Amino acid sequence: MVINLELMKVVISGLTPLSIFIAYMTYRSNVKKQRLDMEMAQDMEIFEQAVLSLKWAYDALTDEGRCAPPSADRLNWLTCARHLCRYYQIAKAIKTDLYKTSLSEHEEYWRHKFYMVLDFKELNRKDYYMDEREVLWPENIEPTSASIINEFSSWKESAIDPIDSYEVETVSNGVISRGLSAYRSVFDSLSK
Repeated sequence: MVINLELMKVVISGLTPLSIFIAYMTYRSNVKKQRLDMEMAQDMEIFEQAVLSLKWAYDALTDEGRCAPPSADRLNWLTCARHLCRYYQIAKAIKTDLYKTSLSEHEEYWRHKFYMVLDFKELNRKDYYMDEREVLWPENIEPTSASIINEFSSWKESAIDPIDSYEVETVSNGVISRGLSAYRSVFDSLSK
């Protein structure tokens, strides 16, 4: 068997650019994966701090969950509002969809907890927020902090409600209690 050296040189010369291209693509893929891994690791840290900020805000307002309704304590309301403001700043830094979605879930959980702790008649009266005995400076709860906390506890009109995409007939597969079935029939007839 005779080996044509010239042909081998041509073939090897042709394979060299292909090898360089494959090495370059592998390098690019590795760099992209490293960047994505770094972004995920960074987002995980940011996510954990954001969730912690929500917990700290709630704990500051409610004396670690012991006061419902919360005490009319100026410092507690200010501290809570500051944690919520920092939460908003921290949340903006999250880049990956996975952590954005997870943080959305935590935010909804804490929003509900805040809503429940603020849903007391005492908080519907102005004297909860102010000390009318102090003529010169009746402010007890700083108004901006109260607004920040109340805004956080409210459902955002712009929020997409996951319930709206839920189709009872499709998801329940016909497995529904009689009472719920009767209720749905009445509700469906009223909404037509």
